[in-house]
Amino acid sequence: MKRARWLVLVLLFLLVGLPRWLESDSSTTVNAGTSFSTTCRNHGGRPVVTGSASAVTRVCLVRYGRRVYRMDGVTPYGFDRDAAHYQRVGCTLARQLARASSPRGRRPSFVYHPKTGVCERTG
Repeated sequence: MKRARWLVLVLLFLLVGLPRWLESDSSTTVNAGTSFSTTCRNHGGRPVVTGSASAVTRVCLVRYGRRVYRMDGVTPYGFDRDAAHYQRVGCTLARQLARASSPRGRRPSFVYHPKTGVCERTG
């Protein structure tokens, strides 16, 4: 029984962990010489500091049309490709839900922007 558990763990690692471990670039691009503000601007955003003196939060914002969006992919450690990927997945799902549930004339649409990692709602 112990041997079967060990085999399952090894197979699980080979299927899930090994490809991630061998990946040449990590999901978060770390560049010690690049600041949060520089990363934000390089991806088309505007860095903003919010909060009080005890709880300061830095966010990266981008404007599409009349709406302002927070760029989840921009972190203090660089551009997080995983966060941008999940925004893209969410954008696809939102588009599918809008098609299925909204009347044709009032249907919102969603556009994914790869540079910023933002799903823009239009309409």
